[in-house]
Amino acid sequence: MRTRFLGTLAAAACLNASVAGAVDLSVIPATTSALIGDTVPVELVVSGLGDLAAPSLGAYDIDLSFDGGVLSLLGVAFGAHLDVLGLGSFQEFTAGAGKVNVFELSLDDVADLDTLQPGSFTLATLTFQVTAPGYSALTLAVNSLADAAGGELSVNLVDSAVTAVPEPSSGLLMLLGLLSVGLAARRFRAV
Repeated sequence: MRTRFLGTLAAAACLNASVAGAVDLSVIPATTSALIGDTVPVELVVSGLGDLAAPSLGAYDIDLSFDGGVLSLLGVAFGAHLDVLGLGSFQEFTAGAGKVNVFELSLDDVADLDTLQPGSFTLATLTFQVTAPGYSALTLAVNSLADAAGGELSVNLVDSAVTAVPEPSSGLLMLLGLLSVGLAARRFRAV
């Protein structure tokens, strides 16, 4: 019994050690509540890298899932921190029903990425339009997250969500306005 407890404790310590050294990948919407027709920018942010030191990020391949009945992808704008010297990077996104894949591979040298890349930055900004009322989870899945030398990085995922609320209909607004005028006229007659 004691051996099993110590084994479990050791496994938990190893797990915590690997998670503690992991980088964070977060989905950060500009707002978590929006009206139908609004556009909502959503940032994919990496943090926990070495700040102007190894480990740096050399490539990523990430899927972001969302409710396609609530949100519609308008476009993707990539960040600049995988291209620290202006040599360029290979960037691509593929949108499907309720999912978008975002991929980028730096063309910069390992030493340049390690010494010039900040520890936290925006990988890409995805712009969505709210198309219907409802709740849309924004869920990340990592296909690959590699350091400048191509080694896999451990990652903690931080998901988010957007709630879309309908605008009050014009008929409802007119009814409320008429009700207010009627109540005001009633109070005026009572005086």
